[in-house]
Amino acid sequence: MTLENLRKILKYKLCLVFFLLLPTLVFSITPMENYNSLVAGGDDPGFRDGAFNQARFNNPEGLAFDANGGRLFVADFGNNRVRVIDLDDGNKVGTLAGTGAPGKMDGTLAVASFNKPSALSFIPPDGLAVFEEGNASIRLINLKSQSVTTLAAAALWSMVYRPKDGEIYYTEIFNQCLKKIDLKTGKITTVFEKNALVPHPKALCLDGDKLYISDMDLPQVYRVVETPEGTPASLVAVGTGFHIQELAASGDKIYALQEGPIPLAEISPESKPVSLASSWGFPIDHESPYMDYFMDFQMNRAVGFVASPRESRKLFV
Repeated sequence: MTLENLRKILKYKLCLVFFLLLPTLVFSITPMENYNSLVAGGDDPGFRDGAFNQARFNNPEGLAFDANGGRLFVADFGNNRVRVIDLDDGNKVGTLAGTGAPGKMDGTLAVASFNKPSALSFIPPDGLAVFEEGNASIRLINLKSQSVTTLAAAALWSMVYRPKDGEIYYTEIFNQCLKKIDLKTGKITTVFEKNALVPHPKALCLDGDKLYISDMDLPQVYRVVETPEGTPASLVAVGTGFHIQELAASGDKIYALQEGPIPLAEISPESKPVSLASSWGFPIDHESPYMDYFMDFQMNRAVGFVASPRESRKLFV
């Protein structure tokens, strides 16, 4: 028997056992009960709110936590909606905004429409920035007033909000720049562009007030050190990866989702592979052929990758 056939049989049996047990254990199965566990959703694309294991998404991409980590917001790309997972209520899934039909309607959450949302960033205490690939726009959801407005046009990959200066930072890969928007004034500033160290800036993350950035192709990850207004920011190397897709910070460490045989890696304070623990407790290291089932994503699509504000080194993908 080939290794590939063994992998297929193992995967089929695991799925079969799970679904056979589900009807009798529906009241005992809980979300995120193991080292690597389902937060919400299923294998088949669709749209459904409700219990975590019954809810369905269609190509979920961007992720963002609220300030206390109780709600996980999801950019449901294929459903043209922004969804929310209530981690304090059994991971129950609901729809925050979006009608399902592609559009660009501002207004109340009930009528607002989106077109392929792909990136999110929470803005304390009650805001959520949404980037839509279909409209090439950054929209703002006011959770207090339950309304949606349009902030600016953009063609970004990644964005983060830094409370220190009240600005959203975002990367534009093909315009070769890192930009920021002042939410008080609406002013857009270029932090740097056409920098030889990061010619195609892609992934961003924050560790406290520190901003980190990686390139689409080059391996180095940098901390962005801003200089006086009117001068380009400087970059301080902190670690290396391989075709990094997304970055996240947790517990004074920077992690990356990336292409190649090491899909999850620690970037800083040292660069090294991260092994995963299976639901049965044994490690699935980066050389294992079964790693594919735990970390499988497309390099040309955004992937939600965030760290829990509540628990160090707990990452959500």
